[in-house]
Amino acid sequence: MFSWPCCDREGEDVEIEPEVAFSMSSKVKEPRDEKKQAVKTPESEERDTGKFVEGMWFRQHDALYVCRIKRGILFYNPILQIAAHTVTELKQDTIQIEYEGKVITAELRDGKLTWSDGDVWIRHDIGLDGEWYCNGEHLASVKGALVYWTSSLLGSSQPPSKILKKGDGHYQMAVGSMTLDGTLSGSTLAWSDGQAWERRQNNIDGDWYNESGLDYVAAVRGGMLVFAKKSAKRCEIEVNDGTTVILKNAGVLCKGQLQANRLVWQDGDVWVGDC
Repeated sequence: MFSWPCCDREGEDVEIEPEVAFSMSSKVKEPRDEKKQAVKTPESEERDTGKFVEGMWFRQHDALYVCRIKRGILFYNPILQIAAHTVTELKQDTIQIEYEGKVITAELRDGKLTWSDGDVWIRHDIGLDGEWYCNGEHLASVKGALVYWTSSLLGSSQPPSKILKKGDGHYQMAVGSMTLDGTLSGSTLAWSDGQAWERRQNNIDGDWYNESGLDYVAAVRGGMLVFAKKSAKRCEIEVNDGTTVILKNAGVLCKGQLQANRLVWQDGDVWVGDC
């Protein structure tokens, strides 16, 4: 549907200075406005647009992960770190987005999302989608048949790995020069090299965007938040009682509240996530 941009897109680094009041979602460093109020959205106003296309989508011709559609927003592959797009539902089987100033429509036909510019997206689930941990640390995110390594968020050049489904509960993955066999049992994926991965469900692991403008802000993986672009600035993040989020940055604490896939910060910033 669009020309596939390079993964290391040129762009302005996101830096957050300790001496500046903690406003995470803006690329411009400015003191926090104490009068700024958090956006409040009642449950009755939650996005219901395009429920029939919610989920992860992949390009038909190469099974490459393109996006996740959730609550009326199209979140692109986070490797790209590009802005998300609002989805407009035109009718029961048709949606519309505006991309680079152009209006593009897509129709759901036989389980495929066919776009007006000729692109075709499919769903591709081999049973491993989710966030995977090893020895208590976040190791990778699996989307379809691709493994996106957490280390790549921190500047490593490790590319995604491909997983093949070999049968019921059996998988094979190529990592560098090694080929590993894996067996899924419940939430545990045991590999032939002795590693055991655990799939964990939570409300914070994922990729987050400004609700206003839908610009990419940060990735959260296993208690670590990594801001966008080349700065790859890291902070500790944790969730208490399922909804209270605490972000630690250079000794400064910032609290937020999870509301479904919205994260409302105490300074008024609001993020929306693909998780």
